[in-house]
Amino acid sequence: MVLLAQLAEYLLNDSENWNLKKINSIVDTNKTQIVNIGDQPDIHVLYWTTWIDDSGVVQFRTDIYNRDSKLKQALEASAPILKY
Repeated sequence: MVLLAQLAEYLLNDSENWNLKKINSIVDTNKTQIVNIGDQPDIHVLYWTTWIDDSGVVQFRTDIYNRDSKLKQALEASAPILKY
């Protein structure tokens, strides 16, 4: 939860009115608070179910959004046929 509050603080970019203490106090109310952000930031969300960690170990996680099978089908459908 700390990282989400830090992300909110960064995106709001208004330390006078939206510091971590205020953000956390609003989150603690469990009520929706709509806040306008000045400049629309570019946000890229990456969804990885498999990766290699810093130690070189392959990490696997459950595909909670069921995207891996769709990706596999799409890759197989467009994969070039290699002839030797």
